[in-house]
Amino acid sequence: MKRLSSRIIAVIGVMAALSNVLSLIYVPLVPGVNLYFLVQVPYFLVALSLGPLAGALTGLLGTLVMAYTICAAGSLGGVFVPIGNAILAGVTGFLAERVRIFERMEKGEFFWPVACAALGEFAEVPYMFATMIFTLTVLAGLTVDVAVKIIMVIMGKALLEVLISSTIIMLLMQNSSVRNLLKSLGGF
Repeated sequence: MKRLSSRIIAVIGVMAALSNVLSLIYVPLVPGVNLYFLVQVPYFLVALSLGPLAGALTGLLGTLVMAYTICAAGSLGGVFVPIGNAILAGVTGFLAERVRIFERMEKGEFFWPVACAALGEFAEVPYMFATMIFTLTVLAGLTVDVAVKIIMVIMGKALLEVLISSTIIMLLMQNSSVRNLLKSLGGF
């Protein structure tokens, strides 16, 4: 695991700020359901290039505006969003470090950002399910069967967001200049 030098802390701060700004950009699917796929791009870049700790911190700090927006709209479930994104980015960074993502991409194996991020999303699922079942049943008063149906839609949307944002990262990382820039940040 990489130490948090002042340079890495600065990258985390800038990318978390960018992620917060990007959380204001979304694509409406249906009324009340939006895709926030751009918010993940900065913290996936950090996770893939600087590892799990930097990725987790960027995911945590980079979704504070989104969490506030969700809470301001009347859902206390927003308070759980930053921790879920920290799990997602941390696991993505952990997997990228273990598979030596930059070495694999140099060999032309460009699917690794999507694979690492998708597995990171599956690692986040237990946390998402537990926090949403609590929010929807205890706080909102829904029955468990209704809550589970809502959760399945939200989890499907979350997986779609991860696949879209990690595909953007994959396309970016196919460019050797982008890979070299990310490696210069401290990529493994």
